[in-house]
Amino acid sequence: MEKMYIQVGLFIDVLYSQNPFVKGVFLFIEASEGRRIEKKE
Repeated sequence: MEKMYIQVGLFIDVLYSQNPFVKGVFLFIEASEGRRIEKKE
C-alpha cells in the first residue's frame, strides 16, 4: 500500500511542475483522505 502511495506521489510531483493548480487540489484531497484514514484506525 505504501509503495502505491509513493508512486502516486512521484506522479503528482511531475504534475506539480506542469500545473501548480493541481498541487492545491491534490493537497486538499490528501487532507480529506488523511482524515478518513484516521477515522478508520
